[in-house]
Amino acid sequence: TAWSSGENSPPNKVPLRDLLDKPKRHWGDETEEGDGDEKPDPAEEEESLSIELEPKNAKSLKAWMGYVPKFKHVRGSQQKKEETIFNVRANTTSTQCLAATEDLVAVPWQSGSGGPILVRSLSHTGPINDLTDRKSLIDGHSRPVVSLCFSPFDRKYEAKKRVMLATGSADCTTRVWRLPCDGFSGESVDLAKDSVLLTGHNQSVSILSFHPLASDILTTAASDNTTRVWNVEREIELACIHSQAHPVDLDWNFDGSRLIQFLRNGVVNITDPRKNAKGDSDHQAVKKAHEGGKPGRISWLGNSEYFLTSGQGLSSVRECKIWDTRKSNVSVETLSLGMGTSVFTPHYIEDNNVVVLLARGELTTKVYELEQKDATVNGHHCADFMCHDNPTVASVLLPRRACDTSVCEVARIVRLANDVIDEVSYKIPRAKDLKNFFADDLFPNTARNGEPVLTAEEWAEGKACSGPNVQSLNVNNLELMSERTDTEKNAKKVAARISANTFMRKKAEEEKRERERNAVFNQFAQMATSHADWVKNQQKDENPDDSDSDWSD
Repeated sequence: TAWSSGENSPPNKVPLRDLLDKPKRHWGDETEEGDGDEKPDPAEEEESLSIELEPKNAKSLKAWMGYVPKFKHVRGSQQKKEETIFNVRANTTSTQCLAATEDLVAVPWQSGSGGPILVRSLSHTGPINDLTDRKSLIDGHSRPVVSLCFSPFDRKYEAKKRVMLATGSADCTTRVWRLPCDGFSGESVDLAKDSVLLTGHNQSVSILSFHPLASDILTTAASDNTTRVWNVEREIELACIHSQAHPVDLDWNFDGSRLIQFLRNGVVNITDPRKNAKGDSDHQAVKKAHEGGKPGRISWLGNSEYFLTSGQGLSSVRECKIWDTRKSNVSVETLSLGMGTSVFTPHYIEDNNVVVLLARGELTTKVYELEQKDATVNGHHCADFMCHDNPTVASVLLPRRACDTSVCEVARIVRLANDVIDEVSYKIPRAKDLKNFFADDLFPNTARNGEPVLTAEEWAEGKACSGPNVQSLNVNNLELMSERTDTEKNAKKVAARISANTFMRKKAEEEKRERERNAVFNQFAQMATSHADWVKNQQKDENPDDSDSDWSD
């Protein structure tokens, strides 16, 4: 035959049993030749991965990249419409037209004679009805209220826990109310008995601020260019500070020993009211904080000698400047915030050295992290958040104890937006495997709830203190994130590496099986083609063509 003679034989004929032999090892195969289908032990693989996962040049890489903000991934979220308080008819002519604690919120009310104030629980959401919510209104002034402020301390008054609310009015008076911490739900309150009237200013009281550490110490500023410090319990004036222009904002330092004022003409004053009351000279000033004509805002930066001012520069460019009280002739840092008509209000989170900025009439909020290094302070932009629906009218930062640590909520701000009172929450995204740990890197010990450090008499006598009494926010006694072992820290990396290796091994095995199937298919295709050619040749040999026999020689 043709195959026996070697003619028209199928090329590269290979026995079928040889086609199933193991092919040569390709890249990605996890086993060596001669090991069969044996797979590596997961325990040995995990042990081999428990090496130092951080590259050796990590420190040099961090030095090259510079400071990386911890809050660069902060994300803002806003309440839904049904979770807010709406149909609010607030008097928004002043800048301090909103006050809030972790339980209550207060706004000046438009309707009614005199100066009514709406006090409502934050948990009591929904629309406000003039008939059913009339009991939530309090009124103790003859003219509209232009400023409000809650005390940071809770106190027991007639065996009931109360919170103090100060209200300043255009009738030149200040009234301090002692209200239930849960609002007016199911309780009748004798407001005549539970309020204190403070008189002394000659014009509208526009700014109010409680002392951060001493109980019953209230600071009031009015358009008569004076700032007064009061002992609310005894209803007496402790100090009166005269200035060149009327103050538009003020703040206390960390230990409550100095008061800082931002005046209408751009001057910043720093003074100790106790020394000022005794006639001693203790006064520092920044001649012109910002070149623009808009009234600015001011905030002391925690337990440091730095303070922040927010204002408007030339050509309506908004800016924040950081100053050092030890050399206040020039700012340490300037943050440009773009052009706009309104000035940003700074909300400083002293536990994390973070500033949240909101502007009246705008939807955007900005988050900056401040890096204090040696004798300088650098501001790093972290993120922006755009609120929906109504623009901001006024905003208040809630105490840190109001944050939900289980979801890494680092800040919560109550916002008055036209006729709506809502909350904006700022959170740090964390991996699911970290939810069983307490994020002590984000939540250090914070000021204890409702506990003053000094009495009004002790502060007036000049007694000093290092700071507030602190407490831990780890109420569930979770394991601290900083105390995790190296195995726990690298568990996710090791699991990811094992998962990646497992995926690569399965992929390599699948590719190997695919190559084997393709090789068998190609061989069978060659055999089929060769067999077809052989059959054709056989037919030709059995039926030869005799057409040449008719030819004659």
